[in-house]
Amino acid sequence: MPSPFPGVDPYIEASGRWLGFHNVFITYLNEFLNQRLPEHYAATVDERIQLLDISDLRGRDVLPDEAVIRDSAKVPSRASAADSSAALAEPQTLTLPDYVEVHEAYIDVIDLPGRELVTTLEVLSPTNKSGVGRGQYLAKRRALLRRGINLVEIDLLSAGERLETVEPLPPADYYAFVSRGNRRPKCEVYAWGVRWPLPSIPVPLKAPDPRCAAGSWRGVRRHV
Repeated sequence: MPSPFPGVDPYIEASGRWLGFHNVFITYLNEFLNQRLPEHYAATVDERIQLLDISDLRGRDVLPDEAVIRDSAKVPSRASAADSSAALAEPQTLTLPDYVEVHEAYIDVIDLPGRELVTTLEVLSPTNKSGVGRGQYLAKRRALLRRGINLVEIDLLSAGERLETVEPLPPADYYAFVSRGNRRPKCEVYAWGVRWPLPSIPVPLKAPDPRCAAGSWRGVRRHV
């Protein structure tokens, strides 16, 4: 019986296998692109490392590095402050937050031989769409946009916050955002349903080079 989900199986998201899927998808997408890019381009896989609070990925307030707990009854008054005896603060043993190291892979398309960064491709992870991780991802995203780098973002997750646009997003389960450095602030948004195959998504390159269309992505999905 053929799968009712010709694109992405939505149950991967809730099965605890998303990280493995993400890594395999990035690996084969990188190979897929290198087979189709013009000769003077190369797609390379890179990764960033984030430290996220394992107990609360939604973030928390920044606390001071040290805390001195004092009993108000033992705080010396102004009259006794001049006393020759020194006031001693008793330390309290507390527990630091437990952080988890999260590795997130993405693809850079570079122009050879100068290795100029032309386009970045991101397949969004759950940590990119909520809490502290979302803030860190959006900061990196803003830096790329300010530099005029082409940016392709693929959102195959139903949970978490969507990337914001001024106009409302069309109703859909999955999205791809293609932001060209020479057309900002305009962005091409591809939207499709859970029972649709993955669409053809263009990967913009430097003018006058043609864009590298990702075809129907069958070359990637066959291995995932």
